[in-house]
This record gives sequence, C-alpha cells and structure tokens, in this order.
Amino acid sequence: MLMDVVGACQNTVKGWRIAGIALLVCKILVPILILLTAIFPIFNWLVKGNADEAIKALKAIGKKLIAGLVVFLIPTIIEASINLLLGEDLKNEDSFICYSCFFNPQEEDCLDAINDYDTLEQKDIEKNKEKIKEKEGKSQEIGGTLKTDEMDEGEVDESLEN
Repeated sequence: MLMDVVGACQNTVKGWRIAGIALLVCKILVPILILLTAIFPIFNWLVKGNADEAIKALKAIGKKLIAGLVVFLIPTIIEASINLLLGEDLKNEDSFICYSCFFNPQEEDCLDAINDYDTLEQKDIEKNKEKIKEKEGKSQEIGGTLKTDEMDEGEVDESLEN
C-alpha cells in the first residue's frame, strides 16, 4: 500500500517528479493529438461529400474522444480515490511527497522536498569527502613512519660491513 513506503519517497522524489511531469505532458498532448487526428476524417468527409464517409468520420471522432477522456480522467480518478481513502492521513506521511510530486510536480511541497533531498545529498557528499581525506591523512602518516623506520641504502651497507 501507499502507507508502507514511509521514508522511501524522500529518496525517490526526483523520479516521482519526472513521472508527474510526464503525466502532465500526456494530459496536454493527448487532447491535442486527438483533435489533430479527428480533423483528417472530417476533411475526407468534406472532400468526398459521401454520407458513408460522414458516419465513419463521426464514429472515429467519437472513439477518439472517449479514449481521450479516459486517458485524461484516469489520473484524476486515481488522485480522487487516494484522497478519499487516505484523506488527512496522507499529509502526515512521507508518502505525501510521492503523491505531491506525481500529481502536482510544480507544487511547492514537491519542490521543497527536492530541495531538502538535494541538501541532504550534498551533506552526504561532503561527509564522504571528509572521510576520504581523513583516510588519506592516516595512510600518509603510516607511510611516513614506515619511511623513517627504514634504513637508507648507505646505512644498510655500513651495517653489513661491520
């Protein structure tokens, strides 16, 4: 269920936003494509002036309008169902970030979540850099003590002569 993803949405917020933008683009492009493809049968009907062409054109336009409505309304129906089932509980959970970024990718809640994630990610990067520097510093210290413990070649030769 949606409530089981507590904590996971913060880590996947950018993916949810990309999916939300894709959904928004589809909601805009599908009606435009339907209108453009509906013009072709109407144009054929007007050019040929045949009654059979008129019936075919109207049937094609009707099917395309129904398909367009379904594509356009499915996200709205899903969003309304989630609101109805979860209501106020949704806004108290981490899953609200997923919900907000998928259905409203330009909303302030989504953009704030992305900024928060970027800030946390930047802090993690800085911590990792510090850890790497500390490890490098320790390895140089260890390497430095090893070099001082070793004898030079001249010292080795002198000890062998004695």
